[in-house]
Amino acid sequence: MTTFDVVTLGEALLRLTPPHLQRIEQAQQFNIDVAGSEINTAVGLARLGVQVSWLSRLPDSPLGKYITQHLHAHGVDASYVTWSESERLGLYFWEDAQPPRSNLVLYDRQDSAASHMCATDLPAELFQKNQAQHLHLTGITPALSSETAKMTQRAAEMAKEAGWTFSFDINLRRKLWTPDEAQKICIPLIKLADVFITPLRDAQAVLKVDPALNGEDALALLAQEFPNKVIAMTLGVDGSIGLDRNGRIHHQPIFPTIVVDRLGSGDAFTAGLLYGYYFSDSRNDLAQALRWGNAMAAMKRTIRGDLPLVDKTAVTQLVQSKTILEDSR
Repeated sequence: MTTFDVVTLGEALLRLTPPHLQRIEQAQQFNIDVAGSEINTAVGLARLGVQVSWLSRLPDSPLGKYITQHLHAHGVDASYVTWSESERLGLYFWEDAQPPRSNLVLYDRQDSAASHMCATDLPAELFQKNQAQHLHLTGITPALSSETAKMTQRAAEMAKEAGWTFSFDINLRRKLWTPDEAQKICIPLIKLADVFITPLRDAQAVLKVDPALNGEDALALLAQEFPNKVIAMTLGVDGSIGLDRNGRIHHQPIFPTIVVDRLGSGDAFTAGLLYGYYFSDSRNDLAQALRWGNAMAAMKRTIRGDLPLVDKTAVTQLVQSKTILEDSR
């Protein structure tokens, strides 16, 4: 038995949202939520019963403690966090809107504690064969700084050396780096990954997949470039599609959802996918893993805030329902 099922690492953010669809400039108060792609996925996995440890660097302040208290409350271990006495926590402001007004996001994360993470922050005692089974990373963390890019690559290497499996999601953030910058860092990480996750739009931007290609053709192209991997691709309203190690393509339509808050739904998809593929009763079945991913994303879109505060029983019932039938070929 290992101490943790999954280890992940990344930046924590506080999300500040004006209530009642107000504009930021008119707000007198803000709703506060814990956010961060890897945190979202970690919480989603923990809510499904997976043992998860999240690594990061946080300010040793009430704000930093606010983050870890929320993680502990949802069953995520944060005992390996590095604490800083002088650095800050990143923020972002989300202005929710209805058409024809567009949503607005403003980041205030420059020089955050997480951007100062480096390879020496990785706990060698954790990256051992008997300590965990799987590492999950995204392209957000290496985009924060040159040091976090080196650290992310080293984390992946340490995980593989320890015999863990490894998943990677491009998760492009254009406010942090350009697609060309992302390509240089992400391709080595994709090559190390056992499971590669990407939205179709990120594959087009970072990996230069022809926008004229449909999901199946895009998967086939990626399989040629990155062989011997499980590839999962999200397609927006068209659901998700995946290629298993036997070369079979699986497609899963979305579950109908009334959207309350779409933020974090991609991270919830990742949590469901990883749970379905590695930890559920149907492990190693990519078709079912995609179904778990879509079910988690659908549930998340009904929950305000970034965190997928789902009920496992409800997600399981949705996965097992006949609302949408899996399509494989």
